[in-house]
Amino acid sequence: MSEQKTRFYLIRHGETLWNRQGRYQGSTDIELSEEGLAQAELVAKRFRYLPLEKIYASPLKRALVTAQTIGRETGITPIVDEHFKEINFGAWEGMSIPELKEAYGKAYMDFYEN
Repeated sequence: MSEQKTRFYLIRHGETLWNRQGRYQGSTDIELSEEGLAQAELVAKRFRYLPLEKIYASPLKRALVTAQTIGRETGITPIVDEHFKEINFGAWEGMSIPELKEAYGKAYMDFYEN
């Protein structure tokens, strides 16, 4: 009896300028940096010959461009799904960790540690 297995690959989007700067992005729609575009190309090459059936992606540009790059290599059009969208950090978005520690102190540390 043959057993079919499902394999999931969880891929993080390529680098953004805010990643490099250590800023919280959350649901702010930040584009990939040049390095992030290169990372997307490299990960896409890894999937060129793997048997993929579907690609799901967040609607945020950084994730969607990464998924579309993989899609070009595999011939699969990504399915955009809001459920994959990153959480909204509200006022924290765009702030660095030192800025968050200074502005929010204990509230930030509680979030980070728990």
